[in-house]
Amino acid sequence: MAGRALLRHLRIENGDEIEVGYSLHPAFWGRGLAAEAAAACLEHAWGTLGLASVVALTLPENQRSQRVMAKIGMVFEREVVHADLRHVLFRVRAPHGPGAA
Repeated sequence: MAGRALLRHLRIENGDEIEVGYSLHPAFWGRGLAAEAAAACLEHAWGTLGLASVVALTLPENQRSQRVMAKIGMVFEREVVHADLRHVLFRVRAPHGPGAA
Protein backbone atom coordinates (compact mmCIF):
# COMPACT_ATOMS: atom_id res chain seq x y z
CA MET A 1 0.00 0.00 0.00
CA ALA A 2 1.39 3.40 -0.99
CA GLY A 3 -0.82 5.41 1.33
CA ARG A 4 -4.32 6.71 1.84
CA ALA A 5 -6.57 9.70 1.34
CA LEU A 6 -9.87 10.47 3.01
CA LEU A 7 -12.65 12.88 3.78
CA ARG A 8 -13.73 13.01 7.40
CA HIS A 9 -15.67 15.12 9.87
CA LEU A 10 -13.43 17.30 12.00
CA ARG A 11 -14.45 19.33 15.02
CA ILE A 12 -12.25 22.43 15.13
CA GLU A 13 -12.69 25.52 17.29
CA ASN A 14 -16.29 24.54 18.08
CA GLY A 15 -17.15 24.21 14.39
CA ASP A 16 -17.84 21.16 12.24
CA GLU A 17 -15.70 20.90 9.12
CA ILE A 18 -14.95 18.27 6.50
CA GLU A 19 -11.24 17.61 6.20
CA VAL A 20 -9.35 16.10 3.30
CA GLY A 21 -6.45 14.07 4.60
CA TYR A 22 -3.67 12.10 2.96
CA SER A 23 -0.68 10.11 4.04
CA LEU A 24 1.90 8.31 1.94
CA HIS A 25 4.75 6.00 2.79
CA PRO A 26 7.98 8.02 2.31
CA ALA A 27 9.06 5.71 -0.54
CA PHE A 28 6.18 7.20 -2.56
CA TRP A 29 6.81 10.90 -1.82
CA GLY A 30 7.56 13.31 -4.64
CA ARG A 31 5.49 11.54 -7.30
CA GLY A 32 2.35 13.69 -7.14
CA LEU A 33 0.32 10.87 -5.60
CA ALA A 34 -0.84 12.84 -2.55
CA ALA A 35 -2.16 15.66 -4.73
CA GLU A 36 -3.83 13.19 -7.10
CA ALA A 37 -5.53 11.32 -4.26
CA ALA A 38 -6.59 14.52 -2.47
CA ALA A 39 -7.96 15.99 -5.72
CA ALA A 40 -10.05 12.82 -6.21
CA CYS A 41 -11.43 13.31 -2.70
CA LEU A 42 -12.37 16.89 -3.59
CA GLU A 43 -14.16 15.73 -6.75
CA HIS A 44 -16.19 13.40 -4.54
CA ALA A 45 -16.81 16.22 -2.05
CA TRP A 46 -18.18 18.54 -4.74
CA GLY A 47 -19.98 16.11 -7.04
CA THR A 48 -21.31 13.33 -4.84
CA LEU A 49 -21.55 14.95 -1.42
CA GLY A 50 -22.44 18.49 -2.53
CA LEU A 51 -20.13 20.13 0.01
CA ALA A 52 -19.52 23.88 -0.02
CA SER A 53 -15.95 23.75 1.32
CA VAL A 54 -13.27 21.40 2.59
CA VAL A 55 -10.35 22.10 4.94
CA ALA A 56 -6.95 20.53 5.55
CA LEU A 57 -4.65 20.81 8.55
CA THR A 58 -0.96 20.32 9.01
CA LEU A 59 1.79 21.40 11.34
CA PRO A 60 3.36 24.74 10.37
CA GLU A 61 6.72 23.13 9.60
CA ASN A 62 5.22 20.55 7.19
CA GLN A 63 5.99 22.38 3.96
CA ARG A 64 5.47 19.28 1.81
CA SER A 65 1.87 18.95 2.92
CA GLN A 66 1.28 22.68 2.46
CA ARG A 67 2.56 22.38 -1.14
CA VAL A 68 0.06 19.57 -1.76
CA MET A 69 -2.72 21.76 -0.35
CA ALA A 70 -1.75 24.65 -2.63
CA LYS A 71 -1.48 22.33 -5.63
CA ILE A 72 -5.12 21.23 -5.19
CA GLY A 73 -6.33 24.82 -4.89
CA MET A 74 -6.42 25.26 -1.13
CA VAL A 75 -5.44 28.56 0.46
CA PHE A 76 -4.14 29.34 3.93
CA GLU A 77 -6.96 30.58 6.14
CA ARG A 78 -5.62 30.73 9.69
CA GLU A 79 -3.69 29.08 12.48
CA VAL A 80 -5.64 26.83 14.84
CA VAL A 81 -4.95 24.61 17.81
CA HIS A 82 -5.89 20.99 17.18
CA ALA A 83 -4.99 18.03 19.40
CA ASP A 84 -3.15 20.51 21.65
CA LEU A 85 -0.77 21.47 18.82
CA ARG A 86 -0.56 24.56 16.63
CA HIS A 87 -1.65 23.80 13.05
CA VAL A 88 -2.23 25.76 9.86
CA LEU A 89 -5.68 25.43 8.32
CA PHE A 90 -6.15 25.64 4.57
CA ARG A 91 -9.53 25.75 2.81
CA VAL A 92 -10.92 25.28 -0.67
CA ARG A 93 -14.47 26.12 -1.71
CA ALA A 94 -16.57 24.28 -4.26
CA PRO A 95 -15.74 25.56 -7.77
CA HIS A 96 -19.17 27.03 -8.52
CA GLY A 97 -20.95 27.11 -5.20
CA PRO A 98 -22.29 24.29 -3.04
CA GLY A 99 -22.57 21.00 -4.86
CA ALA A 100 -21.07 22.15 -8.14
CA ALA A 101 -19.43 19.40 -10.07
